[in-house]
Amino acid sequence: MLEVFRFECRYQLRSPLFLSIALTWFLLGLFIMASESVQIGGVGDNLNLNATHTIIFTQYVLCMIGMFAAIAFVAGAITRDQDTRTAELLYVTGVNESSYLFGRFAGGTLFATVAVLAGLLGTLVGTFMPWLDQERLGAFVAEPYIFAMFGVVLPTMFVICAIFFSVAALTRSMMGAYMAGLGCLIIFAVIANNTDPESIDTLALFGPFGQVAFSELTRYWTVAERNFQTPALEGTLLYNRLIWVGLACIALVITRLLFRFRLQKGDAKKRNSKADARPREAHFSTKPATGGRVTWQQFLSFTWLDIRGVVKSAPFLVLLAFGNSTSPAVSSPRWTRLSEPPCTR
Repeated sequence: MLEVFRFECRYQLRSPLFLSIALTWFLLGLFIMASESVQIGGVGDNLNLNATHTIIFTQYVLCMIGMFAAIAFVAGAITRDQDTRTAELLYVTGVNESSYLFGRFAGGTLFATVAVLAGLLGTLVGTFMPWLDQERLGAFVAEPYIFAMFGVVLPTMFVICAIFFSVAALTRSMMGAYMAGLGCLIIFAVIANNTDPESIDTLALFGPFGQVAFSELTRYWTVAERNFQTPALEGTLLYNRLIWVGLACIALVITRLLFRFRLQKGDAKKRNSKADARPREAHFSTKPATGGRVTWQQFLSFTWLDIRGVVKSAPFLVLLAFGNSTSPAVSSPRWTRLSEPPCTR
């Protein structure tokens, strides 16, 4: 397992994917915190720009967007050999299935989590930007960042990485992971927009990200409490995290029991048919046409071919569905906006 884990770490470090995603999340956290026009989880102008509630709520938002990082790292790690047609070579190396599965999972989860944690670093750096109104900045306190790391990012990324990894491993497909991500967003959207003070205690347990449970825990907090108080991991929020971490562990166990080193049905036949259909001999030569008109026609042809391929592809359709279903993803549940405490300076 350690050898597979080290291999996965070396692969991710050599790939530009990790640096690009980490930089993106760092800039997201930086711009969210460094812009006074952006308010997440706040109560108007009465809340500090670096309020404890805002810092923590921002990490929930970044974790929800972090699903894309999880799919890129963990689902890509388990489907890479299948996509690159190197699975047969791996299967005969003698590595056992447990080492392969959990080594790939550990490596992908590590880099997905570190990439999302870059958003927390960006949030911290954003509070020191010189153009911010100093009167709306409270003193630096480490507690909200510690809670955001251990109470928000680490458990949430473990949960979503385990779920997406399990789906991708059992389906041998990135598409399955995209569909699982869409399902998580739909669950969150339904819970966040169909709750009321009477049902929130129960429904918040089923939110995969924990953001609804956090909103339930802090819904009656005053402005002073949102500015300075770090929540305790207790009540609905604690039960929510325990339930989903347990489900993630169960998903990994089921994946280990069902996963086998084997090719997908039909792969060998497809490869053999492609080999048989390949021309065996070619005794002709052609001189390609050149010129500005030919170059322009080739450009238009390849552009149209790529556009058709993208528009008709399943990942594009899934991402389109993501966009249509995530409008409430960065907002509090609908009842919280009606029950905010009075705002007084």
